[in-house]
Amino acid sequence: MNETSPNEILEEVWEAKDSLSARYGHDLAATCRALYAQQAEHPEEFVNLGATRRAQQGADDQVAAAVETKAD
Repeated sequence: MNETSPNEILEEVWEAKDSLSARYGHDLAATCRALYAQQAEHPEEFVNLGATRRAQQGADDQVAAAVETKAD
């Protein structure tokens, strides 16, 4: 099995970040606008951790409500 070191992973991430930044003149606002536009066109290609946390919180709230109902 071929293992990838954490440094190799970080190097790949930094390379992608640097390339994306350079594409938009190292302008953070322009880079973010481009990413949001791409996300709007292809939402299936993006991970939204905020949505994941909100979904988990909703599930936690449902469990808490069920426990409260059972306790009454």
